[in-house]
Amino acid sequence: MRESSKQVLAIIAITILLVGSLFVYLKMISPAYGRLSEEETKRQEKETQIKLLNQYKAKFDNLISRYENLGSNLQTINLALPIKSDPATILATLDAMAKKNGLTIGTLTFKEIEPPSQEKTATSTLNLPPHTLQVTFDLLGSYESFKNFIKDLESEIRLMDISDLKFQPVAVATKTKSPINYFQFNLTINTYYQPIK
Repeated sequence: MRESSKQVLAIIAITILLVGSLFVYLKMISPAYGRLSEEETKRQEKETQIKLLNQYKAKFDNLISRYENLGSNLQTINLALPIKSDPATILATLDAMAKKNGLTIGTLTFKEIEPPSQEKTATSTLNLPPHTLQVTFDLLGSYESFKNFIKDLESEIRLMDISDLKFQPVAVATKTKSPINYFQFNLTINTYYQPIK
């Protein structure tokens, strides 16, 4: 075989190898690379969806916890602004505060005060003003005890406002020879409730 024939055969072999390599690349490697790119895109989309679902799950968990805490908040609101006047509870509360502070409750009266009338529409039922129960009572005791009673009244969870206060000194006889200087306090408070209609 001649040298030129060997060169031609080498060129043909190289060309066949290049064409074969190109064929293998186009038929096997390129589609596989395309599928790999598609799979990578799908994987990234799935990761994005998973992140989004995790965000939704976190928001959902947050809403669930807020909903569960709503029950305790609603209970506190119902204590502050109950749905009925409940004078027995008010009497027990005032009596407990008076005893705690060394005061004696005298006369006690309750008076229902209706709120100003409003036209009832579908949207105004939520915005009706609360009803008022006015409590007028007398207390007997020292000024310091009365100040502590007022502090307790301010911190009471049920809404109560002092609307009128009068007091006068009273000398209370004791077993000792000197009388104790007490005050008689006449107090009017308004407490509120929101009936469901």
